[in-house]
Amino acid sequence: MKTRLMLPLLLVLVAPLAMADQKYDLARKAKVGDTSKQKIVMKMPFEGESFEYTMHETAKVVKVEEDGTVELEQVTEYVKLITGGETIDLTTEELEPEKATEKYAKNGKFLSAEDMDGDDTIFRIHHLVDFIRPDKVVGKGDEWTFEFDTKDRSGAKSGAAKFKFAEVEKVGSFECAKVTFSAEEKEGDKPATSEGTYWIRLSDGAMIKGEVKCKNFPDEEPTDAELTFELMP
Repeated sequence: MKTRLMLPLLLVLVAPLAMADQKYDLARKAKVGDTSKQKIVMKMPFEGESFEYTMHETAKVVKVEEDGTVELEQVTEYVKLITGGETIDLTTEELEPEKATEKYAKNGKFLSAEDMDGDDTIFRIHHLVDFIRPDKVVGKGDEWTFEFDTKDRSGAKSGAAKFKFAEVEKVGSFECAKVTFSAEEKEGDKPATSEGTYWIRLSDGAMIKGEVKCKNFPDEEPTDAELTFELMP
């Protein structure tokens, strides 16, 4: 009788411990033909004014190489601009969508893009805002570091990004890994830094949403910037 009474109590005590020790694979399970769309909002000051851009970015997987490198075709549409208390509908401005083909390594590291010659900021920006996946399964409390790659990467600065699996959290109907991070350049007159949070869907490694704040964001002049990413239906 006592054994039967103790069993439920043991299960209650052991279950949280098992969940705390659970490990997850945050690798992106990409397949050719996969298509996703995300809403990107970018806020930054310019000449004393506050600017807030809203963009919709559609990405289609066109190639997955044996080493996990993913090639994407991306289309970015500018939707809305808010500045000086005025909201401008950019969909009526006859702006052509921006198209690009980009490559990413298996861990999410940005490798290349079409027409990037002469752009000394693209690698810096990706170092500051991209989610880099761990090379092993991880669980709550686990940390990993990505050292910025500067070899043959025009404009890139040395530095590192540090990630931490904070907890499992539900976003809508999705179970996600909540991952906090900070990134910091280690050289240059005004080294850029960033910090933020990503929510990574546990079922397939897709980023459901992200929030990033940057200081000395690489632009014509270094500036503060805030970005949010949200997966759209």
